[in-house]
Amino acid sequence: MSGGGGIVDVNGIRRRLLAMQKTGLLPAGYVELKYIEANGNHFINTDAYQSDMNDIIRATFACTLGGSNEDSAIFAGRTGMWALGIGSLTRQSPYVQKPLTIYIGASDGSGTRPLMDINTFYEVEANAINTTYTFDGVVYEYEGRWDRYSPTLKQYQLFNYNSKTSVTTRLKLKYAEVVGKGIFIPCMRKSDNKVGVYNIITGTFLTNDGTGEFGYETLNGTYVAPVT
Repeated sequence: MSGGGGIVDVNGIRRRLLAMQKTGLLPAGYVELKYIEANGNHFINTDAYQSDMNDIIRATFACTLGGSNEDSAIFAGRTGMWALGIGSLTRQSPYVQKPLTIYIGASDGSGTRPLMDINTFYEVEANAINTTYTFDGVVYEYEGRWDRYSPTLKQYQLFNYNSKTSVTTRLKLKYAEVVGKGIFIPCMRKSDNKVGVYNIITGTFLTNDGTGEFGYETLNGTYVAPVT
């Protein structure tokens, strides 16, 4: 891990636990899911927009594909270059693990990233205010090139970045947040069994902007695979 280690972010852990308790605020017409899953054809344009690189974003996610050379973004905003994002890279062998990638400004950090086991959930935060990132409760200094990049009304996307038409992301999402702008909870709308995320800050249900349907797991353990 970068910088020879980090410090445990106790306050951050407490903050995330409090945020997770807000899942009980889902409206009666929705049922919470354990996670939703994309297989390379699914993404969501959220209703949260980047500010002047003063955002903090968080995601709890797992990589599901370990056998191909591809970038996967779980939560990102980008226009020509990354502005702020969390994701994974597969650029080394063996492919049973993926290195975390964090973008703050225009480039990925130059240091060694923590490796994530396939199908294991991790909590990650990217903080553009103090240029740090947090991986499973441990805070690290962002050692990459720092550019104060000012996007113009760029949406944050789940499972995608830069509005790519050839989506490659194969990940599972339990939780995503843009501090003060969106807390995105995986859920299903009861009226039509449509799967997506509910932003409990804006009261908006967001569904797949790609093709097919998200996979998911219910809170009682029932799994439904993604539909291409």
